[in-house]
Amino acid sequence: MSATFADESWKTNFWFAHLILAHINLNQNLDWFYELLSKLKREHPELTEFKSYMVIDLMDNLDKDIRKRIWQQIQDTIIIVQDPKDYAKNLGVIIMPDGSLKFRYEGKELLFDRSHAQFKAINELLQKNVSELILIDSPITRINFSLAEIPLLRPKANFFSPENILSFIDKKDSKKEVMGVIKFAAKSCSAFIDVIEPKTMKQIIEQFFTYEADFLPLLPIYHQEMLKQTISSDRFFDRGHEQSTAIIKNCFDTIEETLEYDKGGIETFYRGRVEELDSKESIHIQACDWASGIARNIYDDKGIKGLKEKFSCVIFNGKII
Repeated sequence: MSATFADESWKTNFWFAHLILAHINLNQNLDWFYELLSKLKREHPELTEFKSYMVIDLMDNLDKDIRKRIWQQIQDTIIIVQDPKDYAKNLGVIIMPDGSLKFRYEGKELLFDRSHAQFKAINELLQKNVSELILIDSPITRINFSLAEIPLLRPKANFFSPENILSFIDKKDSKKEVMGVIKFAAKSCSAFIDVIEPKTMKQIIEQFFTYEADFLPLLPIYHQEMLKQTISSDRFFDRGHEQSTAIIKNCFDTIEETLEYDKGGIETFYRGRVEELDSKESIHIQACDWASGIARNIYDDKGIKGLKEKFSCVIFNGKII
C-alpha cells in the first residue's frame, strides 16, 4: 500500500491569489521535519503548534552546513502551484494588487477598478474563463483521454468535463466558484500525480516493451494500468475544503467502476482512500504545511524560477516544469 499527503498555503480572500500545495509520499524522509521541530520546541517550549513562518525564520538562522543538509531532504517534496494570474495574463488581462483589471483594447490601455460601472461584469467573465482554463489544464483532461482509450466502457459512462466538475463547486458567485476550482485543481494534481509524472508512464511502458512486439495493440492495456495505478494509492489532504476532496473521491469511484466493468469484475485491485485529516493527527500533513509555506515564501520572492532551483519537482498550473 502507498499513500500521499498534501496541504496548501493560501491565506487570502482574493480569488486571484496563487495557491501553493506540498505533496509528500508516505515513505519520504522526514528527518528535516523532526530536526526543525526539535529546535523549535527548544526555542519555544510554551508552544504546541508551529507555523511555517517560524520555520522559515529558523532556517534562515541555521548554520550553513545544517541548512544545506535540511534542504537536501526538503527538495524531494513535490510542489504544486496554481496561479490564476498567469491564466488572466494569457487572456490579455493584468490583475493589479488591488484587484483592478488592466488590459489593452483597440490600441488603448484601459484600467478598470471596482468603482467602474462595468467592473463587476468584466471581473465575473474573467473568473469564468479562468475557471474553465484551470480545469482544462488539470489532470482530469488526461484521465478523460485514458478512459476513452479503454475499449469496453460501462453503459452511460461519464467523462469529466468542466461543466460536471463545476456542478460540485460552490456556485454562490463567480468568486467562490473560481476559488473552489483553484483548490480542486491543486488537489487533483496531488491525487492524480501518476498521470503527470513521466516516470510512471515510463515504468508502465517498460512492462510491455519487447523487441518483437508492436506497442500499439497494447495501448488500451497501458491506459488501464495507468488509471489503476493512480487510484491504487491512499490520498490524504488537510481539512479545509470538503468540496474538492469529494470531487476527487467521485473521480476515483468513476475510474474504479470503469476498470471493473472492463475486466468483467474478475480482476480486483486495491482502491485507495480519499480522505481529509486533521493536521494534528498526521506528521505528514504537518510537514506538508511547513513545506508549502516555505515554497510560498520562495515563490513570492523569486517566482517559479526560484522554486525550480530549490525543489526537484514543481508542477505549475497542471504541468511539470
